[in-house]
Amino acid sequence: MVEGDGNRYYFNWLFDCSYSVYTPADGVIRSWRFETSRPESCYVF
Repeated sequence: MVEGDGNRYYFNWLFDCSYSVYTPADGVIRSWRFETSRPESCYVF
């Protein structure tokens, strides 16, 4: 995905689990990803 003029927001969740979401100008989340070296220890619900 090519990120344009939107924003990527970073947040932490439980210990070493970090995530980010990308939202363009319309405010709709277009992508998310793990921002950690151990994604197997994280979960999404």
